[in-house]
Amino acid sequence: GIWLCQSLLHMSMVVQIAQGNSHEATADATALLQLTALLANDPRLIAQLDRYRVVWRLFRTVQVHCPPSRFSDTELALLLEALSGREDRQGLANALVAEQFAGLHDYNNMLSSNWSHRASLAADIFRGERGLPWAAVCLYLSPLFRPHHNNQMTQHAHLLGLAAEAARPPYH
Repeated sequence: GIWLCQSLLHMSMVVQIAQGNSHEATADATALLQLTALLANDPRLIAQLDRYRVVWRLFRTVQVHCPPSRFSDTELALLLEALSGREDRQGLANALVAEQFAGLHDYNNMLSSNWSHRASLAADIFRGERGLPWAAVCLYLSPLFRPHHNNQMTQHAHLLGLAAEAARPPYH
């Protein structure tokens, strides 16, 4: 739904630029960014990254195909204000925090489960074939490697925490 609408608005904007219809192109770009802003509070990291992909694609389109001489000062100001997306930046920071906790939950769930659950994880990885690689994964998932996994969990949480802090406005 939303992704298709974004693509259609982007194509319409490119066509309007090519035809010299700056007012319509500005309206398409603004509508595209308003549609993208609907995802600002989506807690999934993939949705936030896709939002930024759409904004970057739009920015590159404007940069490459929109000579300032084709747009009025008012239209350029509208585009630049819309592209800044200042009000929507908190969503990325929130999604990174959610990803941090989801990762910690997954690590803990994987390592706290009983032996049969860890063996089934390994079986899923190797599609039921048991051999030396399967045994190595089972060993890796065993409590013997818990100190290593605890270290990985700590690094994961720390890195995503830093990323969330860096994504949090205001920027200086």
